[in-house]
Amino acid sequence: MKKLQFFLFLFFLFFISGFSNVVWEIKPSKYKIIEYSKQIQLYWKCNKKVNLYNVYFGKSEKNLELIYKGEKNNIILTNIYPNKKYYWKVIAQSEKSFFDSGIMEFYVKLEKPKIDKAYPDSQYNLEPEDMFFSWNIIYSANYMVKFILYKNDEKVLEKYMTNNSYSMDLLPGTNYKWYLVVRDEFKNEFFFGPYMFSTQPYETLMAVDNLILNLKVYGSYIEKNQIYKSEYSIKKFQKYGNFIFLSSDFGIEVVHKSGKKVSEIKTNGIRDFHIDKNENNLLLYLIDNEGLKIFDVTNPFYPFLKKQILGKYVSVSSNCSNILLLTGNEITLMDKTFEIYYKKNLKQLKKIIYIDDNKIIILSDNKLLSFYYGANRRIKLKKELEILKIKDFDVDNKKIVLLTFNGEIYIYDFDLNLLYYDYFRKNIKDIKLYKNILFYYDKKINFLELNDFERK
Repeated sequence: MKKLQFFLFLFFLFFISGFSNVVWEIKPSKYKIIEYSKQIQLYWKCNKKVNLYNVYFGKSEKNLELIYKGEKNNIILTNIYPNKKYYWKVIAQSEKSFFDSGIMEFYVKLEKPKIDKAYPDSQYNLEPEDMFFSWNIIYSANYMVKFILYKNDEKVLEKYMTNNSYSMDLLPGTNYKWYLVVRDEFKNEFFFGPYMFSTQPYETLMAVDNLILNLKVYGSYIEKNQIYKSEYSIKKFQKYGNFIFLSSDFGIEVVHKSGKKVSEIKTNGIRDFHIDKNENNLLLYLIDNEGLKIFDVTNPFYPFLKKQILGKYVSVSSNCSNILLLTGNEITLMDKTFEIYYKKNLKQLKKIIYIDDNKIIILSDNKLLSFYYGANRRIKLKKELEILKIKDFDVDNKKIVLLTFNGEIYIYDFDLNLLYYDYFRKNIKDIKLYKNILFYYDKKINFLELNDFERK
């Protein structure tokens, strides 16, 4: 009897010592909190020579299911939900024994999303044109993002985003705020914002009857201040530096931006004028009944006649190397030394709309004409559009706006692609284009926001 008890005791010691020498390396270990990921790895290893492993896994320690049987010492879990506890264990099998790791418990935690580098936020007097919004979302789950924009307290845009940026034109002089709404695959919603900013007001000049007005746009409000009042109806004006050059039946008046007239040039039958810098001199190209007159206005207080070219010209403009002249039926190009190098016959020419280093846009009696000219210094017709009689036009921000006598508004880009059309029943007298704002005058000055065709 004593011998049997002794052998049982030895067997028990052998059994206990066999298991007590098993050392497990296992991840995630007991009571571990791990961050949610699309793929979570279970890893195990023991110091015994084994043939295979049995891995059990479940949401309850009393209800574990066999999910793997094999020789590998790791597997990847993909069907995992966040903010839950999970249980697992490994039973290693050798030729003669089984080694149980014991039950491991871990918690999968999904951290709330974070917004990094949201822009704009707490910025003021930003340029409203082509406003760029950007953000960076740090989140482990799949999600969608909704962008919401308010103008003051009015919602102006709500849109799901496919990337982490967005750009659009906004109103000048306006307070804005925007939000991001993150909705993840588990139907959780997170709100971020408001991110607040303001745009700087637009400021420009406009001629109305005999007045030069300074216009400032704050949202839907226009602030109007009189700069100068002429004795004559103003036909055209051009601002250069601190001075405003304006034409009327009287001739040319030169006005400082403070509103004080500093000089004048008397002439009869003025048809067009253009201000341009030639090397170190500021020149005024003026067309009247006698032809082209070039005045040096480098000192606006004392303009003087530099050169005169006789001819029946109707319009003038220039770029860095050329002077462009129109008669009723001819285009003339000359260099800055006033040497004519090219002429082209066309009918019913009225106004030069635009000129740069390779493009010329001209208004005829019933057409809008676009020409190309390059290194060979020859003009080639590129595109023409039939149009009605034009009452007024303006050019700004690579766009051309035309006002017809029957109240139609056309806006084209420099390739003469139509960007915008509208019809006004009002009797519009004058128009002014500034960036994405079209000012128009009937009995008072109003403006039209052109964002509809420019939003991106």
